Amino acid sequence: MEEYYNKGSKWIKCDLHVHTPFSIEHHYGDGQQEEVWEKYISDLESLPDEFKILGINDYIFIDGYKKVIDYKKNGRLSNIDLILPVIELRIDKFGSINKDNPFKRVNYHIIFSDKLDPETIQQQFLNSLSADYKLFPDYQSNESDWNGVITRENLQSLGEKIKASSNVLLNESALKIGFQSLNIPYTQLLDKLKNVHLKGQFLTAVGKTEWEAMRWDGSIAEKKTVINSADFVFTASEDKAAFDKSKAGLQSQSVNNLLLDCSDAHSFSSDTNTKDRIGNCSTWVKINPSFEGLIYLLYEPESRIFIGPEPELHTRVRNNQTKYIQKLTINQIADYNEANGVWFKNQEVYPSSELTAIIGNKGKGKSAITDIIGLLGNSHNYDYFSFLSKKKFLKGGLAKNFEAELTWASGLTVSQSLNSSVDYDLEEKVKYLPQSYFEDLCNEIENNENFKKEINQVVFTHLDITERNNASTFDEFINVKKQTAEEKIASLRQELRILNEEIVGLQLKNTEEHKKGIQSKIDTIQLEIDSLIENKPKNPFPDNPDKKGDDSETKGENFKLLEKANNDLDLLNIQKEKLTEELTNLNSDLTMLYQIKDRFETEKFRIQNFRSEESEELKVFNISIDEIYPEPKINLEPITKIIDKKELKKITLELQTGKLSFDEDKHKVLSVNKSDLLIEKINITKAQIEELSKTLDAKEKAIESYKSSVANWEKSLAEKKGDISNPLPGSLNYFKNQLKFINEQLSDQIGIKKTERNDLTTKIYKSKKSIVDIYAQFKSNIDHKLSTEMQEIKEYDISLEASMQVSNFSDNFLEFIDKGRTGSFKGQVESELLVKELLDNTNPNELEGVLNFLDEISQRLEFFGDVKQNPFNQIKESKKLNELYDFLFSLKYLDEKYELKFSGKSIEQLSPGERGAALIVFYLLLDNDEKPLIIDQPEDNLDNQSVFEVLVPFIRQAKKKRQLIIVTHNPNLAVVADAEQVIHVELDKKGNNVFSFKSGGIEKNNINKGIVDILEGTKPAFDKRKLKYLSDNYTRQIK
Repeated sequence: MEEYYNKGSKWIKCDLHVHTPFSIEHHYGDGQQEEVWEKYISDLESLPDEFKILGINDYIFIDGYKKVIDYKKNGRLSNIDLILPVIELRIDKFGSINKDNPFKRVNYHIIFSDKLDPETIQQQFLNSLSADYKLFPDYQSNESDWNGVITRENLQSLGEKIKASSNVLLNESALKIGFQSLNIPYTQLLDKLKNVHLKGQFLTAVGKTEWEAMRWDGSIAEKKTVINSADFVFTASEDKAAFDKSKAGLQSQSVNNLLLDCSDAHSFSSDTNTKDRIGNCSTWVKINPSFEGLIYLLYEPESRIFIGPEPELHTRVRNNQTKYIQKLTINQIADYNEANGVWFKNQEVYPSSELTAIIGNKGKGKSAITDIIGLLGNSHNYDYFSFLSKKKFLKGGLAKNFEAELTWASGLTVSQSLNSSVDYDLEEKVKYLPQSYFEDLCNEIENNENFKKEINQVVFTHLDITERNNASTFDEFINVKKQTAEEKIASLRQELRILNEEIVGLQLKNTEEHKKGIQSKIDTIQLEIDSLIENKPKNPFPDNPDKKGDDSETKGENFKLLEKANNDLDLLNIQKEKLTEELTNLNSDLTMLYQIKDRFETEKFRIQNFRSEESEELKVFNISIDEIYPEPKINLEPITKIIDKKELKKITLELQTGKLSFDEDKHKVLSVNKSDLLIEKINITKAQIEELSKTLDAKEKAIESYKSSVANWEKSLAEKKGDISNPLPGSLNYFKNQLKFINEQLSDQIGIKKTERNDLTTKIYKSKKSIVDIYAQFKSNIDHKLSTEMQEIKEYDISLEASMQVSNFSDNFLEFIDKGRTGSFKGQVESELLVKELLDNTNPNELEGVLNFLDEISQRLEFFGDVKQNPFNQIKESKKLNELYDFLFSLKYLDEKYELKFSGKSIEQLSPGERGAALIVFYLLLDNDEKPLIIDQPEDNLDNQSVFEVLVPFIRQAKKKRQLIIVTHNPNLAVVADAEQVIHVELDKKGNNVFSFKSGGIEKNNINKGIVDILEGTKPAFDKRKLKYLSDNYTRQIK
């Protein structure tokens, strides 16, 4: 048993009310027959394995207990670890009067220590009890008819006297009648228990049913005193519901409700028709099976007593066997000669499935156990190990002489040399926080990234595993989720950039300066036209412009030829203009066609990449990408054919118009002769004109010059006026049409573009919000957890914010603004105040609010008060308005805010002590991870108040959901946190470095002593827990 309970306090069943065949009342058969006793002992031996403590109760006799102990001493009942003698008395406190039991009295139980010799109980307690009864009227004497100490013989005598004095026939045995008539004065009972031989060697209990029958119309104080002075209350419930109802009744009456379910066995377990049978007990206790363990229940009843089919821990461990360490074995390798110290030799450590506290004086190797578990559990904090470090046990290759094996509840084992390292590519099997790692997190100064990472990883555990998309960390999950949103945002911002350039172009046209510039050009061109009209070429021969001079007939013929050549040239130039216009349109078509082709090629490449990436993931599910997304056919041949055709046409037109020099070898594919080219005809005609001009006389030259001047004048006038419907750039009608567009249509065009821009901004906002929604999911899960744990953390206002927030807007925005110019944002202080006011009135978590804010900023740029102004005027010369718009409408200043606050402070504002408290809250209370949590000296990073206000209650909560191991130099922590397993470590450095330890529950004497030794005799300030340290000298006062 000692070896078994070195594993700490474990859940076992405890039945403190079991009668034997020697009991005054039972249904086993003749107690004098050995076969009855053999059946009885065999029935006890057949109890389920969890039964470890029995209280043998034969009312006021202990001969049945002595017989059971004899069986135990002779090798029987090996399944039961602790058998206690229990005395059951009826005291002089009466219950309600009823016809079935008119004098129902309270049952009072005394549970004695197994260390108390039965003869001592008989001599020092039972033989000291006495009672006086007057059975017949006797007016001559005051002497009683019966008195004496309580023995079987005396009770038999009492029963016989009662039968003789009764007016009715009594069928029961004289012994039973005598016992049923016996009641001990309550004050006498308490007085007898003060016997020095009994001090500290018993516990008391009252029967709940009989106590309940006590009348409240008597002394309320007396009724409460009886139950409140007892240690326990016994009941034998039909089922769990009946037990819960009984306990609730005691609680409602504000009396002792430390209720234990007992079998009150009077029958064999096979007698299923009665509830009072062997084994029909639902009480589990989490203690070392010792009398001291039972005493310990008085101090930790809520966490150490369970009534029901099975403690929750058993179910949890059974369903999560890979999350609970069962055993750690540390040993030397086979050929180690101990030249460098004994260190570890055949050491076996059994952590509790709840809380294990490793204690010991400084330098005694406390962290050795946790470092070794961290190594075998593949902790990624290996670099922070203090014992398995190059400065200590790894130094000089010492560690290679030792190996360890970790056994999980599932039976899986992991073995490694202590000289090995961890594999960072593999998952951690334990969460280990070495002391130096914890200190680094609490004292991180610069970016706080490691601290945030730890907190975020705890937050990540609150996301259902089915929703994690195979991500193993918070950052990995968020990054995957962010990627799609950010790709979409990047695409939207590209569209926005182009749109802003268009808007700025339109706004530039809408400025007064621009309109004045256009009007100025209109005025200038009009003056040019007026001047041109006034200076129309004059005919040198107004009366007879066609009359020839006295020149020869030949010259007259040349003049005719010249006229024809000029007419031909005019026609050729008209053809050239048409071809030039056709070439211009052709180039525009080609540009568009190439852009279309590029977009399709880009899309084709994107689709190929997308299908390739998705195909790999679909293969996991044996799905072909073609089943979901067949490769689309992008046929560029029609576009290519048109491009090729137009490119040939372009070359032809360039040759025809002289923009490209003819190369007979290069251009023979076109089947074009140089002489057929329009440009060649023009050049030949020009040469003819030049030659013919040389043959003209003076008058003919003058007339020719006049005609040429008129033609040029008419052309110039037409160019300056421009076509009404499709004027050339730079003409009068071109600028008039521009001005008309500005005055009649531009504002609408700007409005349309702004609406398109708002649509893009809305899409960007929603994409950003989708990221916030991811954080909001975590916030919702954490808030739910916080609400369920509010009682434990009410003094630590923990909040998780998931929202949109504006970051660095003012500085970045005002960097574009020339604050010296007149406008809404003039003045350094004034502009900062205005921006602050606008931001203060904006809720970044509402789309409408953000759009209204942007509209307000835009209005302030375009208006100064009610006066319309040029938005360009407020921009620095070194900046561009479209870049400002990119900044504003791309929402780059709108960030996803995800922040933990602890007592109203952000992480950056927390002191090291507050950070320690925050980590404790998250690891112990909020972490949903089920793997073992190991913390080395967590109290070192907390102030004394936080140790007992934060650490202790949260440790108590954490051990209810995961295996917890802590190293502490302060055994107070193990005590007040109610550790199920305490490992007291020793390292004998003077004796060849022998590592050893003692282990067990706090209630074990050697563990008590170890705690006191470490405390160096100082008594902790927890008076009600004095037992835990001083059980060897425990003295208990009768209340």
